[in-house]
Amino acid sequence: MSTREIYLHIGLPKSGTTYLQDALRVSQEDLSRQGVLFPGTPKDAQRQAAWDLLGRRLRGVNQARVPGAWKSLVDTVRKWEGDKIVISEEFLVHARPRNIRRMVRDFSPAQLHVVVTVRDLERTIRSMWQQELAMSRTWTLSEFLTAVREPASGAATAGVRFWLRFDLDRILQAWTSVVPPERVHIVVVPPPGAPAGLLAERFTESIGLEPGSLTLPEQPINTSVGAAEAELLRRLNSLLAGRLDDRQYLYLMREVVRPALRQRSGPPIRIPEQDLVWIRKRAAELADALKERPYHVVGDPRELVEAVSDPVDPVPEHFYDAAVADAAVTALSVMMEHYAQNGLKRAQRAKGNASTATKVASSARALTFKARFSVLESADKSKVASKVANMYLRRPPRRP
Repeated sequence: MSTREIYLHIGLPKSGTTYLQDALRVSQEDLSRQGVLFPGTPKDAQRQAAWDLLGRRLRGVNQARVPGAWKSLVDTVRKWEGDKIVISEEFLVHARPRNIRRMVRDFSPAQLHVVVTVRDLERTIRSMWQQELAMSRTWTLSEFLTAVREPASGAATAGVRFWLRFDLDRILQAWTSVVPPERVHIVVVPPPGAPAGLLAERFTESIGLEPGSLTLPEQPINTSVGAAEAELLRRLNSLLAGRLDDRQYLYLMREVVRPALRQRSGPPIRIPEQDLVWIRKRAAELADALKERPYHVVGDPRELVEAVSDPVDPVPEHFYDAAVADAAVTALSVMMEHYAQNGLKRAQRAKGNASTATKVASSARALTFKARFSVLESADKSKVASKVANMYLRRPPRRP
């Protein structure tokens, strides 16, 4: 029997996956020396492989690197001479039994283990609502909560989509139909205020590595935005109304809008008291279920209940208009700076057809024009420059 083990971290989404993936990526060389492979060159190779396997594509985008990405990942794993491989991609939470059977077959004779990180439901809902807004959705928090609480009565694209990614029982039913339950490892995401690095410690324990095997990321990843910033995203999505393809939209969100909004600090997104009641109840049911199942659980499932917040006063409605306007100005200023810089780069790369002599003469005229207007620009700060400017204005134009 093969001693090779493949630990497949499938999420759940919004459970510290990006943090752990970054830690694994930073630690690639150290892990390699320990006989552990974390494949991933380029950075998104594992995501492309998962999309290839499951059939995911972005709308309106030609993704030439996706076809064949799964085979490439499998080939990389097969060439590895060590005894352990770690793969982390939360999109695999969508895998169905036929996909899982193919993974087991493609990685055979290595033993496939499944690692699932689980976060408390309250923080998950807040984070997923922001994520949905960053994917062009327009639901209010109240609409999103209703759909998650009662998928049959809310928007299917909200409630059903949520539980497809976060119904742990349903997800594990698919995986344990192929993978033995004793090879399923559940990692409880620590509650707010837990020591830094505790999640990484629990994750390394789940995959059988020594404590301290991972180098932790230096900066926080996927920082949340506040209530006003989330509302601004929602209103922007309503105005855009699908006019951008997926790549255009995601680029703007990732590179411009969300980084701008994260610079602000306002009231956080808060779950209303009536929703905290059912969230706490659902969390308690999950904690009890984890204690009864034959999975390897790292961390205390009770933390999933203890992490749920105490009730707080909701953000008043009148807060939004002024705060959203302020957030919009911040975002617009960053967008203007971003596009000004990129526009200049494109202009500098542009090549004209003029001869060298023509370019030199044109540049000389440009310097003369700039010098004349530099005097005008300084006129408000210098009496001499102001006098020169007014003399120039009174001077009659030269006759041809």
